[in-house]
Amino acid sequence: MVRVLELDDVSVVRNGNAILDGINWTVESDERWVVLGPNGAGKTTILNLASALMHPSRGVVRVLGEQLGRVDVFDLRPRIGFASTAMARRIPRDETVFDVVLTAAYSVTGRWNEEYEDVDQRRAERVMREWRLDALRDRLFGTLSDGEQKRVQIGRAVHARPAARRRPDPRRRADRRGDHGGAPLGGVRTAARGLHERGRALRGSRSVVLILC
Repeated sequence: MVRVLELDDVSVVRNGNAILDGINWTVESDERWVVLGPNGAGKTTILNLASALMHPSRGVVRVLGEQLGRVDVFDLRPRIGFASTAMARRIPRDETVFDVVLTAAYSVTGRWNEEYEDVDQRRAERVMREWRLDALRDRLFGTLSDGEQKRVQIGRAVHARPAARRRPDPRRRADRRGDHGGAPLGGVRTAARGLHERGRALRGSRSVVLILC
């Protein structure tokens, strides 16, 4: 079975400062993890690696069995659901809630002229129902309360595609719309938690959901 995440002696260095230093971490498909630590400990950096938004300075990162640097991240990212305050800032304020969820199929923020398959539409509709977002469907993201925005982001995260299907390269869209997507982690305490996810846990290892609170 493919592991969800593997970090092998991973370091991230910025301006001569080690944000992460020699980290080793493995997440199996049947595990749920919580990463705990103070501000500046490297939590966001490690999740940026896990979501294929960043490459390490040293070491090897594998996500869903794919090694960063040897995989097209534009094929990998749609298989990774990601919710965070930083992600909320990237979502256009005039985007409808349904489109916020649907665009996770391309791992982009801001619907433009992508062509979505029927399976994407059906999956987005199901996520809207399961996460009780139907009443917000036509609301603009920027008009939502903080709690509503978090719920929409979680819906978007679980809409991550469960299997890789070849897509038109979204980088041309990203270029035109501008949508690009302190202490070492030794100070972070990592603790496994059996997370109860209201029956919505993604099974297997073909997709992964990351939530940064």
